[in-house]
Amino acid sequence: MKDVRRSVFVRIATAILLSGATAPLVAQTGEVFAPFVSGLRARSEGAVVQLSWRASQDVSARQHVFRSTAEIDAGRFADAERIAVLAGSATSYRDVPAEPGAYYYAVLLENPEGGLYEIFVAFRNKTSSAASVEEEATVDELAATVTDLHAAEVGAGVEVTFTADRVGRDMLLFRAEAPMATAIDLLTASAPRALLSDAGTVADSAPPGSYYYAIVDAELFKLGRAQLVPGANSTTVAVATGAAAVASSAAGAASPAAGASASTATATPATRTTSAVTTSRQAPLPFLRIGQGVTIDAASLADEPVLDVAPDMAQVAAARDVRLSATALAAVEALLADQRPEARPTSQIGLEILPADASVSSGREDYGLQSVVHEDLLAGNYTAAIARLREYLTLRRSEDTEARAHFYLAQALYFAGEYRNAMLEFMLASTLPGDPTTPWIDATLVALRQG
Repeated sequence: MKDVRRSVFVRIATAILLSGATAPLVAQTGEVFAPFVSGLRARSEGAVVQLSWRASQDVSARQHVFRSTAEIDAGRFADAERIAVLAGSATSYRDVPAEPGAYYYAVLLENPEGGLYEIFVAFRNKTSSAASVEEEATVDELAATVTDLHAAEVGAGVEVTFTADRVGRDMLLFRAEAPMATAIDLLTASAPRALLSDAGTVADSAPPGSYYYAIVDAELFKLGRAQLVPGANSTTVAVATGAAAVASSAAGAASPAAGASASTATATPATRTTSAVTTSRQAPLPFLRIGQGVTIDAASLADEPVLDVAPDMAQVAAARDVRLSATALAAVEALLADQRPEARPTSQIGLEILPADASVSSGREDYGLQSVVHEDLLAGNYTAAIARLREYLTLRRSEDTEARAHFYLAQALYFAGEYRNAMLEFMLASTLPGDPTTPWIDATLVALRQG
């Protein structure tokens, strides 16, 4: 068996040398060194190409997956796109090209110096026939999935590590003082931080406290379809920083478990992160858009409430005073009196169709959207409208069209009584000109309180 394996390796080595590879494969002892995977296959199914291979018996290192529109070899390797970096134990990969076409693949192993064994062997670590992709990928198929998300205190901050199954995707990192299990929880987290899916590690300068983290694909979040899987792309154990970490460590050392010795009661990073989470966060403030009731006035306002700020607007560069209108003042006074300003009564909210969708225009990108509006939404078929609008949003649309689709989906959800989901959709539609979502958000807040 050993002679047969050696004979096979010798034939492979000969083929590599004939193809122009320069890496030494045969040692002076006569043993063959094969730093590449074998049996690479690419099978296409719709918009997906499923890759599979056998691991190298001689090298256990990270594996780099490449894709190209031409067969990959030493001469054309520079034009290939790296699409994934996998662990040495991986034997498969699910690729979703951004557009239809014919694609070739290669899987190269990482060498001890951090480079690659640039060896290309047909039917071993590269494909010689193209995998044909005939369907356009959906946003969900293109999105990166995060696993193995962990957070640990490092110095004065937190180091977050994760693994993503796609490279080059825009991702969002969220931090919160409570566990994040659903997309709604992301709305109460800190402002998201942008990063790439292949970053692997990111440092977060978190203030003192105890925190949880989550990472989602940015495009899915924008579309309102980001999913959280606790333990995979959201952490389930808090990490303490600053004074919170010190207090947690001291508490752990001062209160060992019953029967535990002093040596086993010493606080470690693992025991610190499982301590009780304390938070100083108060209840969130109501959604108040001050900009709606603010007027600029450079005149003397000695007898009226004034916010002494300098608006960053060219037309009022000389102004130094911002006077709140009566509406804004009434809202502030209500908040200070622990009252809630009355929102537009639910009964007065009626279905709102934007001017761009007053009629159905065939042959345009928004034809499908307008069809849903006129066939289902206006007819009161909210369940059907919700399903069709969500399906419509699975494909990429222009920014304006996506915002309009979110606006109508939010209305359908509102009238169907799904107020929490409606709130998220209204917020995703807030980029529309004139922002028609304001009265809807007010009414949704009232409905949530009454519910």
